[in-house]
Order: sequence, then C-alpha cells, then structure tokens
Amino acid sequence: MIQKLTIFALLILMIVLTACGGADPQTNSPSDTDNDHSDTAHHDMEDSDAQGIMIVKPVSRLSNPNGAVYMQIMNHTDQDDTLVSAETDIAETVEIHETTIDENEVMRMRPVDGLRLPAGETVTLKQGGLHVMLINLQQDVAEGETFEITLNFEHADSMQITVTVQNGMTGAGDMDHGDHSDN
Repeated sequence: MIQKLTIFALLILMIVLTACGGADPQTNSPSDTDNDHSDTAHHDMEDSDAQGIMIVKPVSRLSNPNGAVYMQIMNHTDQDDTLVSAETDIAETVEIHETTIDENEVMRMRPVDGLRLPAGETVTLKQGGLHVMLINLQQDVAEGETFEITLNFEHADSMQITVTVQNGMTGAGDMDHGDHSDN
C-alpha cells in the first residue's frame, strides 16, 4: 500500500511540474558576476529557440554621435557559432567591437571579424569589453525607449531583438575607435 501511494505521489508531482513548466534552467537569468546590468529585469530575454541561441538583457547606452549595445549571448546548442554582424535602422554603421587598453593606458575600441560563441557557453558584451558599436546615430532615442537590432549568426537564424536604452555613456575616458587619424 505504501509503495502504491509513493508511486501515485510521484506521478502527481510529475504532472504538476509538467503543467507548471518545471524548473527550466534555460529561462532563469544566468548568474554572471561580470554583468554590469544586473538591475535589468529577468524578462528582458529574447530567444530563437529554447535550445538554441538566447539573448539576455539587451541594453544600449547612446551618446551622440555613437552608441553601444550590451547583452549576454547564450549558446544552448552543441555547436560553436559566431555572431558575424548586426544591423539596425538607428545607426549608419553597426560593428562588433572589443575594447583594449594600450601600453600608454589609452582605451581603444576596434572592430572584430565576428564574435565566437562556444557551444554551451555564455558570452557577455559589456561596457569596457566586447560590444556592438552603433556609429553615426540616425535618430534620437531617449532613455527608457527601445529600438530593434538584428543579430546575424554563422549557423543560427538571424534574430531581431528589442534593445532598451539606458542612461548615456559615463566614465568613457580617452577612447579611440580605430584608424580614424587625421595624419
């Protein structure tokens, strides 16, 4: 009798968990201690497929004439992928950038040819690191407003996400955006 009750209780528990969606680790916010945007709500998530590429906390900081987009890109597949490009109507040019500090302690940003997304890992784009650079903004977007950006991957389908604008760039310091010298 006890064995039948235990089996019955387990069946009920399985039905309840299935109906409620259970504890799905792919819908929980990742715990990334390097995330500068931890105050962004958990529901700010875009995904092409629960088992594919997932975008978490897409935010932007705009400072005319340029801006940057930050996010976490989670690759829930068993195949490495690459973010090859991005596009949006609010900027003339969109590039994937990395930030480095040279031997003179000058912060420089330079475009990279794609952003590697290892299988089963999360890549964080954040201020002072990797980011999507918006060059020559074509329209004003105020804090709290949103805009669309399309992310293009090597293997996964392109994904259009909604980005929320946060306050302007702060503490940017001495930056150089590549080879734009007047020499």
